[in-house]
Amino acid sequence: MVLVMPNTKPALTNGSVLEATENLYEKKALCDYGLYMGASVDNAQAISQIAHRTIGLKMYLNTTFGDLKLDNMESWMKRKRNESI
Repeated sequence: MVLVMPNTKPALTNGSVLEATENLYEKKALCDYGLYMGASVDNAQAISQIAHRTIGLKMYLNTTFGDLKLDNMESWMKRKRNESI
């Protein structure tokens, strides 16, 4: 099994990227896989809508690829309080 991190290009932060990634993997994967979603400063709504289609949520609190770094604990707590995740 392969568990894919969300800090890819494009970062897996919304439904359209998730759908495109799922379509690609369904056609080409040679093993079982799971997709992590990445938290960004502006995707709390998207997280709650597609969380059930991912294996988990990755929250980067320090530098990584793309726009996935959460700059402060308030950004992190906003997602922690979202009970639908």
